[in-house]
Amino acid sequence: MSFHVVSAGDLNGDGKTDLVSADGGASISVALNNSNGTL
Repeated sequence: MSFHVVSAGDLNGDGKTDLVSADGGASISVALNNSNGTL
């Protein structure tokens, strides 16, 4: 899968950077930071 748009920000208010990505179609993925180096 390739992504066309990736954006970073604190989506859930925990002070950690999370990611949102879109593939240019109907799919959007959200990856929340787990505070341990993983999303």
